[in-house]
Amino acid sequence: MKTVSKIVVAFLITLFFSNTSIAQEKSEGNILIINAVINKENKAKIPEYLGKMNEVFKDFQGNPVGKYKRVQRISGEGIPEMVAIIRFPNQETITNMIESKSYEDLSALRKAVFTELKLAIYAEKH
Repeated sequence: MKTVSKIVVAFLITLFFSNTSIAQEKSEGNILIINAVINKENKAKIPEYLGKMNEVFKDFQGNPVGKYKRVQRISGEGIPEMVAIIRFPNQETITNMIESKSYEDLSALRKAVFTELKLAIYAEKH
């Protein structure tokens, strides 16, 4: 395994399974993890979409933990180009956001900006 792969794996293991003070500080609520593949033809619309989605997150008490863009593909196919981690008070709040009119109103823009979009809700492992 390449050194970079080992570093990435070690980081992910530490991030998700450790009991460090960072993990303990962020232990409340549920997180929404979003993985996206960008539609290159509509890349210019990304700032518009992200700006509008940030407002939707705020309306539903979502607080960004981190937003990341891929800088290097190490292995595998279909690797997301963007990843966002958003913390919410609970799973119900995330579900309410996904089912909201404000989220639905962005569906056409979302479909234009991304060729693939995956969302999943996670709770801290106790």
